[in-house]
Amino acid sequence: MSFYRNAPKLTKTLQNSPKLITETHRNSPKLIKTLQNSSKLTTELSKTHQNSQKLTTETSKIHRNSPPKLSQTLQNSTKNISQKFTETLQNSPPKLNKTH
Repeated sequence: MSFYRNAPKLTKTLQNSPKLITETHRNSPKLIKTLQNSSKLTTELSKTHQNSQKLTTETSKIHRNSPPKLSQTLQNSTKNISQKFTETLQNSPPKLNKTH
């Protein structure tokens, strides 16, 4: 019985199928470009993360060897860098995995 109830929906889906296939085919270069850009962005974020870790290490070394006022400035700077990095990660698109 459910087949008869769903028949109009199935018919509409079948009628729209060629249009959907055409649109998907037409948009595939854009999708490929998006995947490539996402991969580049992921690589850049990884580099940024590595650089941030190096900077944190260097800041810690300086912090241990600096006067109190400078230490506070460095702590604030590190905190700001960390916040900006976190915001960048949160605002970036999720890593896209290749489906092929």
